[in-house]
Amino acid sequence: KANETGFADLREEIAASERRMAEQQQRLVEQQQRLVEQQQHSDAKWAKWQKELTRSREEVGRLSHRLGTLVEDLVAPSLPRILRELVSCPDEMEAVVSVRLRRRHPTQRGQHLEIDALVDCDNYVLFNETKSQLTPEKVKAFIAKLATVREYFPEYQDCTILGGVSSLVVEASLIEYASRQGLLVLGTSEGLMERQNAPDFQWRAF
Repeated sequence: KANETGFADLREEIAASERRMAEQQQRLVEQQQRLVEQQQHSDAKWAKWQKELTRSREEVGRLSHRLGTLVEDLVAPSLPRILRELVSCPDEMEAVVSVRLRRRHPTQRGQHLEIDALVDCDNYVLFNETKSQLTPEKVKAFIAKLATVREYFPEYQDCTILGGVSSLVVEASLIEYASRQGLLVLGTSEGLMERQNAPDFQWRAF
């Protein structure tokens, strides 16, 4: 009987060990399943992020293209009309528009200047810079650029230089800021490029 009791105890111990192993194996299976689910979730999040990144890049591309054609499609065609609203450019005199100008400095090697658009009529020249979003820093940079245009455009040495900035939409605070600097501000209105400055705006000769 002692042997039978010993065997019974051994069988019970083995059974208990098998139950523990089965439970441990079940926990491992559940853990592995959670890891698989987490990986699948991570893969789904990664795929979603990649899709959003691709969509953002496409949107940036469309915006860049839209901005790239803004100068030619809206700004440049509007400049002669807007210049005539500001100064006494004779009606019989043609206002000449140029876009995408890049000039090398006549004496300083490696220095160049880029201008989005300009229009000249009689003794006046309006230089324009177009940005997707205007900021005070960009306005300051353009004013600094205007201070050097006669170096790059000696044909306008004796002309009155005006400056204008443009964008699809310009915040009121930026309109006020640029106007205080004597800059013309252009923005879209009913599909046209129009002046955004206040009626009492006083332009500055650079």
